[in-house]
Amino acid sequence: MKLTQAPYTYALEKDYNANFTPTNQGTKENIFQAMNAAWTDWGIGSQYYMFGAIENSAANGGGRATHSGRAQEYGFNDWDNMYISTAAVNAFTYPNPVGGAPYTDPRAKFTFYGNAASGGATVYCEQCTGGAINFPFNAADPQGYFKWKKYEYYDRAKSYGAPISSINGQIIRFADVLLMLAETHIQQGEVGDAPRQYIDSVRARSGAVLYTTLGDKTNAMNLLMRERQLELCGEQVRYFDLIRWGIAKQTINAIRKSEPGDGKEPFRTSTCCSRSRTQKELQSQRSCRRAERMELSNRGI
Repeated sequence: MKLTQAPYTYALEKDYNANFTPTNQGTKENIFQAMNAAWTDWGIGSQYYMFGAIENSAANGGGRATHSGRAQEYGFNDWDNMYISTAAVNAFTYPNPVGGAPYTDPRAKFTFYGNAASGGATVYCEQCTGGAINFPFNAADPQGYFKWKKYEYYDRAKSYGAPISSINGQIIRFADVLLMLAETHIQQGEVGDAPRQYIDSVRARSGAVLYTTLGDKTNAMNLLMRERQLELCGEQVRYFDLIRWGIAKQTINAIRKSEPGDGKEPFRTSTCCSRSRTQKELQSQRSCRRAERMELSNRGI
């Protein structure tokens, strides 16, 4: 609550997408970020710091992590190693808070590239010399051809060529704080104006239809869960929310089983949660768990 009051001046950024651009360090919504600088040469750090080995020699930046590889790693016109899950994409379409008709949340177009029906962005390179280019949506892809837009800068470059991104990673921003405040009210059975106004302030910024009521505690909590999923999608928050709510295993299993082109591997409790007898086994177990968390967060599950 203190972060919403003087002497603090945090506020929601008027432009939602401004939180995920190279200039996001200066936004009034920023509370805590992982800082990155644009990679220019080996003197400031290793361009391929995430790989280690020869690229991280003393002559090649000494392994210093100066910038983010995320844009390159996730970029559909670059390494293209990450899909956003179809489940995450589908979450952006839900009943309109007014009337109940199918509604696509406007944050979809800032979060992923896709087709018009999904609500995702359908063009890129808007600021390129040659003008905007249609996103090459592949309807035949069995995985569902939806690609991350958040933390990318394909609006100004067709491709990156190598990891150079200076976009800071959001760890805590003011929208997250407002939704946490809403959740504290709901968890205590308070489902009136206080939590609704916190949720609606976050929705209003992106132009989403506002709620007039949150319903009972169960319904209010479901709305809050979805709001966090959409607002913070791709910010490595979702997995920890599911853990905190005690629904990680059943949620992830259901999603993985239904995911097209993927879906037959449930949450791997037998591999990562088995009892470790030696230090080496314990380290392996921890690495496995970290890998699972990263995979699920990267997919936006």
